[in-house]
Amino acid sequence: MSQGCEKLVAPTAALLSRSCTAAPAESHLSGVAATGAAIAGRTVTATSASGPSASATTAADGSYAIDIGGAGPFVLSVTDLSGKQWLLYAPVAGVANINPLTTLALLDANANKPLTALVANWSTSTLPQDAVAASAKKVNANLATQMRARGVDPANANVFADAFTANHAGMDAVLDSIRVAYSCAATACSFTITTATNGAPIVWSGAVATTGINFSWTGSTAATAAAATPAGVSVGASCSANQVPGTYSMVVQGTVTTASTGTVTSPEVCIDGLTADEVPTSQAEFCDPQGFADSRVQVISCSFANSVGRISATVTSPAVAQVAQTITFLKH
Repeated sequence: MSQGCEKLVAPTAALLSRSCTAAPAESHLSGVAATGAAIAGRTVTATSASGPSASATTAADGSYAIDIGGAGPFVLSVTDLSGKQWLLYAPVAGVANINPLTTLALLDANANKPLTALVANWSTSTLPQDAVAASAKKVNANLATQMRARGVDPANANVFADAFTANHAGMDAVLDSIRVAYSCAATACSFTITTATNGAPIVWSGAVATTGINFSWTGSTAATAAAATPAGVSVGASCSANQVPGTYSMVVQGTVTTASTGTVTSPEVCIDGLTADEVPTSQAEFCDPQGFADSRVQVISCSFANSVGRISATVTSPAVAQVAQTITFLKH
């Protein structure tokens, strides 16, 4: 166990810096393409900011997985059976769902300019992730009524990166309840949102207030460790099999993006043998600024809920990198 762990916040900064030494590898993108119904048997194409592209075919449930070289951010697209193209912005590797709501956010962030041109010129003209995040908040704010009616909290829902299933429940029920249509001319796009039942218009306001709406590229702050973990990926595989009952392990997983390596998945790190006093119980404890006093780490966002913390940061040494990490505290 690390020494001087004060609620296990301080070691996190060291782990962030340490992860910059990860070996170069392809970036892994996976998620679900759906419009309510799964978009099955269609090609998802991902393009990286540094040029390379890769594609994969969606399964019957709309799921896909792509390994791609090059650095993020990435733009992904899929065309459904009706010929409609849906798009997604992903700043780093990880969960990346594609649907009408991610497309709305991309349209808004791109100032309603043609999406075809955006994709074609992605390697020379990407979108700032802060702009897309702001537009994602607008989507939740404009569709707050539809979300609440189907048991989805618009303050925390993340249609980009939350675990998603095309099962007509939760966020998928929101997609079922609306219809998004857009068309693009030479220099501009327009779109409409209507209800699925009677075609009644849903008003979109580009100036809608987004106060109180949270957004993180690593998923909603309310997601549990199980929901945040992609299918087939275990949490704590690097931990010791012999644990003292009542103790905790801290498991660190994430991605690192540098100019030279692109986005890579960091090796899982596990710290065993923690006591309850060394484990944060609130966001205030986990995100305590004193824990990130290391001058090499500049925290962009930090959240904590249900024993799972998420950190997005810029690390300046030993290499400049963008780091996104999920930190799970497991009780034995």
